[in-house]
Amino acid sequence: MQTKILGICGSPRHGNTEIAVKEALAGAKEVKGCVTEFYTLAGKKLNPCLGDFRCGTDPARSPENPCPTWGIDDDIVKLVKHMEEFDGFVIGTPVYIGTITAQLKMLIDRAIMMTEGGELGPVNLRNKVMGVVVSAWDRNGGHDFAIADIWRWGILHDMPVIGVGPVRIDCNNYWAGCVISAYSATHPDGGKGLWFGEPNSEAERTGAKFDKQGLAQCRNVGRRVAELSKVIQAGFKALPEGETYWPLGKAGGFTGTGWGTKVA
Repeated sequence: MQTKILGICGSPRHGNTEIAVKEALAGAKEVKGCVTEFYTLAGKKLNPCLGDFRCGTDPARSPENPCPTWGIDDDIVKLVKHMEEFDGFVIGTPVYIGTITAQLKMLIDRAIMMTEGGELGPVNLRNKVMGVVVSAWDRNGGHDFAIADIWRWGILHDMPVIGVGPVRIDCNNYWAGCVISAYSATHPDGGKGLWFGEPNSEAERTGAKFDKQGLAQCRNVGRRVAELSKVIQAGFKALPEGETYWPLGKAGGFTGTGWGTKVA
């Protein structure tokens, strides 16, 4: 059984968060039959959600143009449509002022086009597994708040969210710790001041690759996303038809023509 996992890096830069996401994808590939893909928001054409609900009400909307506000020449539209092809996600962000980046928040807001009432709906993300990896200056750099913000997004789309996995000692016996997801630090040794290198230097941008504890957590997150996505697929296939309220993919029983409109 094959499972497809997409890693999305929400950083506007190419650096530590990419390292963390790619490490998680490497862990996912350790699960037999897992295929991975990496995507970065850095350098992409991103537009914010205006909350005008044109994705659910505008007659001009279509599967090809699910967000008439910004049209098809928008990388978030392209990414959201691409996400439906995957069984699970590893979402990564650096911590910016105690939470996620503006780039990732635009994706979260705009993904409303995938919910029931949006043109790409109904609820195309449901039952896809979500794992989170976060990077910051140090291990108490606001990771929990950023992780919780991403988890909230997953729960609102009916996606199962996972933690760092059951293994607390892994990767050369580095202690994973009692954490809710993967914590990556850019100066893991703690002995060289706030930065692992000067700001914007190569050392600062890639300090996470020396954080063996954080990388072990990232790899566990990837393994768990791949594992659970296969379990969910196999479980739905094993159950006789009619024994679940909704099927594996799109939420059943909704017309997709309006909020909460349910088929009789």
